[in-house]
Amino acid sequence: MFIMIRKIILLLSIFISLGINGETGKVYLVVGSDTAIWDGLSLSQYDNRYFRGDLYCDPNGNAYTVMDTSFRNRFRDSYGTPMKMTWWMMAGNVFTLSKNCNIPIRTNITLYLMKKYHQNIIDQYDDQLTLHYHNYYWSDYNGDGQYYWNQGLDFNLNKDDYEETLMKYLIEDDVFPVSFRSGWHYMDNAWQAYQEKFIPFDMSNAYPAHGGDYNEPTNNIIDWSQSPPDFIPYHPNADNYQIPGDLKQWRLRSISFTNINRTRENLKTMFEEAAKGNDQMACFWSHLPQTDFMQGIDSLNAIANRFSKQYGVDFMYCKDTEAMRRWINPADTIAPVLNVTEIVEGDNRRFLIETDGPVFQSEEPFVALKTKYETYRRLSCSLVGENRWETNDPVAVDIIAKVAVAVCDSVGNQAKAHLDYLPDDIFIDDKDTEFSEISGDWEDYQTGELWNLNARILKGHGAVSVTPVIESAGYYQILFHGPGSNTDSVRCIVTHNGITDTVVFDERLYGSDKWQPIGFFYMSSGNSNTLTFENLRDNRQLGIDVIRFTPLVSERRITLNQKMINFGDVSITDSVTKYLNISNKGMFDLTIESITHYGNKLIIDTEMPMIIKPMIEAQIPITFNSDYFCDYNDIIQIRSNDPVNPLIIVPVTAKATSFFRLVDNDDGVGYIESNHDWFTSVATSYGPTSRCVYISDAVGAYADFNTELAISGRYDIQFIVPKTENATNHACYVIIIDDTPSDSVYIDQNVGSGAFVSIGYFDLPKDIPVTVRIAYYGGNTYSKGVVLRADAVKFVLLEEKVVSYVNDPSVPLVYGLSQNYPNPFNGQTTIEYALDQSSNVELTIFDILGRTVERVVRENQPAGRYRFHWDSGQLSSGVYVYTLHTESGFLRKKMVLIK
Repeated sequence: MFIMIRKIILLLSIFISLGINGETGKVYLVVGSDTAIWDGLSLSQYDNRYFRGDLYCDPNGNAYTVMDTSFRNRFRDSYGTPMKMTWWMMAGNVFTLSKNCNIPIRTNITLYLMKKYHQNIIDQYDDQLTLHYHNYYWSDYNGDGQYYWNQGLDFNLNKDDYEETLMKYLIEDDVFPVSFRSGWHYMDNAWQAYQEKFIPFDMSNAYPAHGGDYNEPTNNIIDWSQSPPDFIPYHPNADNYQIPGDLKQWRLRSISFTNINRTRENLKTMFEEAAKGNDQMACFWSHLPQTDFMQGIDSLNAIANRFSKQYGVDFMYCKDTEAMRRWINPADTIAPVLNVTEIVEGDNRRFLIETDGPVFQSEEPFVALKTKYETYRRLSCSLVGENRWETNDPVAVDIIAKVAVAVCDSVGNQAKAHLDYLPDDIFIDDKDTEFSEISGDWEDYQTGELWNLNARILKGHGAVSVTPVIESAGYYQILFHGPGSNTDSVRCIVTHNGITDTVVFDERLYGSDKWQPIGFFYMSSGNSNTLTFENLRDNRQLGIDVIRFTPLVSERRITLNQKMINFGDVSITDSVTKYLNISNKGMFDLTIESITHYGNKLIIDTEMPMIIKPMIEAQIPITFNSDYFCDYNDIIQIRSNDPVNPLIIVPVTAKATSFFRLVDNDDGVGYIESNHDWFTSVATSYGPTSRCVYISDAVGAYADFNTELAISGRYDIQFIVPKTENATNHACYVIIIDDTPSDSVYIDQNVGSGAFVSIGYFDLPKDIPVTVRIAYYGGNTYSKGVVLRADAVKFVLLEEKVVSYVNDPSVPLVYGLSQNYPNPFNGQTTIEYALDQSSNVELTIFDILGRTVERVVRENQPAGRYRFHWDSGQLSSGVYVYTLHTESGFLRKKMVLIK
């Protein structure tokens, strides 16, 4: 019996020991950044924006801080490995349309700058560079005539741009995503279907997020509410991207690590599950530009190490592909062997792609083509044997610049191949040895976005020479970026292939943010070719930043400055003209054979056919006019002898509305500022820029928006400032008629910001100067209100009538009660009224049954204009009535509360 008891005790101790000391799971943490450039990201501006790269190149910025070894080595996992980062680099659309000249390919600006300044540290810590893509789509969802870079709500709207972005990443920077994160965590079944062909790992799952902002510019519209809450990678369903299914690709949950409470909560869940023996994995992300990015990393690391000790669970910092490989098959570390071979078919080429085993891209590899026209095309493939594919369409060999192919196996081991038919572009910077100053007093120039952060500038006579090393003889186009230039007399001497050509510029150079073409020249290989710049004006400046030698030379190539024309709101009977700039970037004359349209409200008064010489830009005026209200849509068709794009279609939109006048801060005549330290804000709501001034030492600062109206009548005067939370709540809006103040209203600029807000209704005369002055006279009570903002003012005609104006400030106001705004509203709304005389005033809110909800005002008030922000508090949705009772009469209006 004693022996039996001992055996039982021994067995129990073994079972208890196994329960306590049994094998635990492991926690895999993929830490990274959705990495963009926010400085210059204006969502109300279609193109020509300017992105500042300080985030990447400023030694005191976040990128240098995170890459610093003293910072990175502080954060280690259970194995002593420093934190590895995955850099999902944003690209495409808004970047493509920038005007930056400090990068080779504008689409790839974030990736290029990250590699340029931090590639050595990325390699040192085994970080990963991959893709982050926001599905911005230039559109007008609410039909108000104002376009924004809204969030696209169907992947097919962005498919072409997305695919071109993938091609540019692969061809230009040798990066093709194995993992991916979408902007705003957006996903739909169409996007998922595209990813299923080429990209195995998606780390965009933001469970349980559901919702978004449908006010323009729309953003953060997502739905992950049906996804599993587990921190386990899963294969999604083809018919519902959120739920598990049988697709090849993997999906992974993600959490923002700068949300400390959410990070702590989710890490606790992961370590608890791992303690039960279940491996866990999640993506923890934030945005590198955020001020709390480093603090978030610190907190994430501290929480993970604390839970690791508490639960006895090891955790590992992994980059994206490493984590997924360890999850799927840790032993598989060998990339596929990839071979790409030409298939010669006369003057055309197709390509045979072979791998030594199965790859994720089993239907077809990703094959990208770049042409000498600087266009990109994905070459579709067909399976012709086991692990063998051929591209379908033949391509003329004389237009091919580069071909690149990317594949990976099921665990993410990647192989890429590049075929170069033309050499790379050559960029020679003022710091390069090929750049030599010959004469003159050259100085550093550091204003704007510059190649290697510096340019050289010369005032007066002087010269500089450039000697490129040419890899392959052939025709090259030469261009340069000349920031700070204002000279109108420059001689360029090009010695090439034993010939000397001279190009003289006798008009002012472009200057900053635009490539200035010099010409096309046949250049011999080696270093026997030279380019010399001579400034011939003694009182003008010549700036040189970088010179580009490109073998991407075409016979003729048409390019447009914009892909669509939006006139926005246009007053009936008015005419508005916009300009379509058509350039010829080819070697020979481009013939524009015709420019046609279908509707009857456009005027294109340009004689056809039109010849555009090489490197010349023609400006085509497009005028819109309508005698009646309408939403106008049309297309312009441009036919030319461009061999690749003989027909270009440009959509045109306009909205003919009641008479209005709009004055923007970018209007040279209509906008005037006080002599204070006004500066250009990176935030905009209308036009390319907005302005603001710090109010701490600027009492009395003002900005005037001036106009003369063609029609007298009652106007709704509206203003717009960018979406803001740091503006004053006591901005004074003064209505000035013929240099005499007529009325004033104090407004909280944060309320309704990002859209036009009514100042009030005013009777205004025609043909007499009218000014809206936005001023700060003190009185701010909002702790975050540090600036006064100015962007645009709109005068909207409500009623045409005779307004006799006498320059006398004693003329009384008109008694009235305005409609609240916004209406319908959720939470807060604004009520305005005007008193034509001093009076006892009662402003009262009633419900639909006539019961008093609140007396907002009950006092004697002098004549003037008044505005109140009313908070509905806990009131339920429904119709409410507000009334104004004074000695001048009784007025009432309805408003709708929606919760």
